[in-house]
Amino acid sequence: MIRQLVWFVGWRFVAILIICGISNLGYCAPLDGELDPNYSTEEAFNRNQSSKRLVGWVEKVFIEEANFVVHGKIDSGADHSSLGATNIKLLKKDGVEYVSFDVENDEGEKVRLQLPVERKARIRRHGKKLQERYVVVLGVCVGDMYRREDVNLVNRSEFDYRLLVGRSFIVGNAVIDPSLMYFNSPKCKIKKKTN
Repeated sequence: MIRQLVWFVGWRFVAILIICGISNLGYCAPLDGELDPNYSTEEAFNRNQSSKRLVGWVEKVFIEEANFVVHGKIDSGADHSSLGATNIKLLKKDGVEYVSFDVENDEGEKVRLQLPVERKARIRRHGKKLQERYVVVLGVCVGDMYRREDVNLVNRSEFDYRLLVGRSFIVGNAVIDPSLMYFNSPKCKIKKKTN
C-alpha cells in the first residue's frame, strides 16, 4: 500500500518538476519579480498591493491613551494585539468593570491608565497554561494607520517588545516585509493630550 502511494505521488511530483523547472512552458509561472535580479520588495508592493501599506516587522507605535510611542512587533501569527502592562488591577465603578494598569515606553516614561474592560480573553501560549487576560480598547497608530483596537494586557517584561501588534490590526490594511525595521513613524492625525 505504501509503495503504491509513493509511486502514485512520486511520478506526479517528477512530472511537475519537469514541466515547471525544465521546460518552463508557462504552466507554473514564476512569482512576479522572482527571476529579476533588480527586483525589490517595494516595487512588488507598489505593483501588486498599492492600496495596502508596507510595514516592517518592528515599528514605532503611538498609543493614544498613554500619549507616547512604544516599539511594537508586528506579528501576523497573533490574532490580536497585546500590550505589556504591570500592576494590573480590576475595579468596579457604578457596576462597570475597569482595569487600571501601568504602561512604560522604551525611554522609561511610565503612565497609569484606567479603562473599561471590553472583555476577557483566554490565551494559550505555546506549551503554557491557558491564561485569562483583560482586554481594553486603545487608539493605536502605525505609520498613518489608526484604529481603535482591542488589546489584551499582559506582563511582557520577558519579551523584547512592549507591544505585539496582531493580525486584527493589519488585516486588509498592510503587508509586512520581514526585512524591514522601523520603516514607518507614527503619522496619524491625533491630537496629542497635554498633561
